[in-house]
Amino acid sequence: MVIAFDAKRAFHNKSGLGNYSRVLIESVRAAFPEWRIILYSGGKDWDLIPYEWTHDPSITMVHTKGSYFRSYGVVSDLDIRSTWVYHGLSNELPIPIGKFRGKKIVTIHDVIFKFRPRDYGLIDRTIYNLKTAHAVKNADVIIAISEQTKKDLILYYGANARKIRIIYQDADPIFRTTPADTLCEQIRRQYRIDGKFWLFSGASGPRKNLPRLLEAWKKVSPEKRLPLVITGPEKSSYGKKVRRMIEDAGGNSAGLIWLGEVELETLHALYHMADALLYPSLYEGFGLPVLEALYSGTPVLISETLGFEQWYDKGVVPVDASNVDALVSSLERIDATEKTPSHRELIGVYGAEANLKKLVEIYTSEDR
Repeated sequence: MVIAFDAKRAFHNKSGLGNYSRVLIESVRAAFPEWRIILYSGGKDWDLIPYEWTHDPSITMVHTKGSYFRSYGVVSDLDIRSTWVYHGLSNELPIPIGKFRGKKIVTIHDVIFKFRPRDYGLIDRTIYNLKTAHAVKNADVIIAISEQTKKDLILYYGANARKIRIIYQDADPIFRTTPADTLCEQIRRQYRIDGKFWLFSGASGPRKNLPRLLEAWKKVSPEKRLPLVITGPEKSSYGKKVRRMIEDAGGNSAGLIWLGEVELETLHALYHMADALLYPSLYEGFGLPVLEALYSGTPVLISETLGFEQWYDKGVVPVDASNVDALVSSLERIDATEKTPSHRELIGVYGAEANLKKLVEIYTSEDR
């Protein structure tokens, strides 16, 4: 079996699509050492990929500059390398993929740009729409990472439901481990975090609903309100807006601790240290931070529109996140001692091990 992956995100993205790509590729590599794996990436970058990949003779890395090869030239290269399967891991397939004689697979994570168009510029929105429509039309199999994404692909693109397979995104394996006490103490000293706190992870855009959460947080009775630690990409235009918002609300002196973007190891420790993750996002394709927190044994307050119904009363607390009063009520009731699912339960639904079987069936099936 020769499988080629669009591995750009695996090499260049620290979280989100990057984590998804690395976990999936590694699960295939580890389980099937006899298979040949081809990784296409734009430019050389070794910081994010596992060390083992660079020393595995079954892996061939093809690094290119610019977008032309990734969008066009890769197709002829697939035939030269006798590739059986091409898997686009991040919502797109090359333009002439129809000429490829092997199986064409795409993973589509979300179509948020259709649901919340005002969060995106016109050019970005147009490009994402064209790429998604092309992938839906030309893929033999579409992998959706959630029921929500499947519904959206059918609604917005008329996707054939029989072509769609749901394979959930698993969290990075680090979240199944316990961080060192020394790391937790270092983080507390570095960011001046004392005692209990709530965590908000990923202030990356308006849909994350942080302004409404801050409004609700300020209304929580003082004896029940915990400091709120907030993470997110600081250099983005929205990140700068968030920082001003937090400063205007009183910043650290008011109990609002802005960390900006943090490394994976720091986020891992924060999940374990927090009393709860507050995740009132109005829309997600999946909602990976919810799973990361549950693996960490930390309860999560989420918007009731995000799903995860099977974990209600097991660490997941749903709320009407569009309603400030509802958020206030839920914040005053959320309990850090609430029981969360075991790792075994979570792995059984989301784990790379469970999902690998579904993935291999897609790769090896003769169905188109």
